[in-house]
Amino acid sequence: MKLNRLRALALAATVACAALVAGCAHEPGMGEEQVVERSGSRPGWVKAAEPVVEAKHSWRFRGVVTHAASLELGLRLAEADAKKRLISQVSELVEAEYSQYATGSAGQSTQYVADGISWVSSGVAISGVRPAQVWWERVAVMLPSGEEEYWRVYCLLEIGKEDFEQAKKRAAAALEERRRARQDRQAEEEARRLRERLDGGR
Repeated sequence: MKLNRLRALALAATVACAALVAGCAHEPGMGEEQVVERSGSRPGWVKAAEPVVEAKHSWRFRGVVTHAASLELGLRLAEADAKKRLISQVSELVEAEYSQYATGSAGQSTQYVADGISWVSSGVAISGVRPAQVWWERVAVMLPSGEEEYWRVYCLLEIGKEDFEQAKKRAAAALEERRRARQDRQAEEEARRLRERLDGGR
């Protein structure tokens, strides 16, 4: 996913419906936040209790950063946060399914499955992710050192059910390959020990 697409979404929202609220009736007190600019009305997905939503044909993942030094940085961090939720969701579903399988497999353990999931999650391949929406607000706060501004940025990523299932299958396949390699190493170690015992008995 390219950042410029997120920038385009943010720019479009700004041009279309930027809401300046600088003319508040009172001066903010020390440590009090004041929203000075927004990309539009706060959408429902920003206010939703759950950051992960399964829809009929897609999954949606919300990312957020609350204190970005710039809008561009905020867009990158919010996108990264949404991607992290996506990978976590894939991992959780694979772990649930694989744990059931591993329970009946010799030599498998809950700890191994958890470790394997962590390993797979670090490199899971996901395609078809697209930015759905972006919403942000610029906030000013008065500090003893003077006024400080930062951005709160929300990013909504969407992935189709088919692409999500493919990502899950790739993660499960990688975990299974790791399990086989682990068993092969164990078999090799047992064979080595057997050879050593036989050699020692001569």
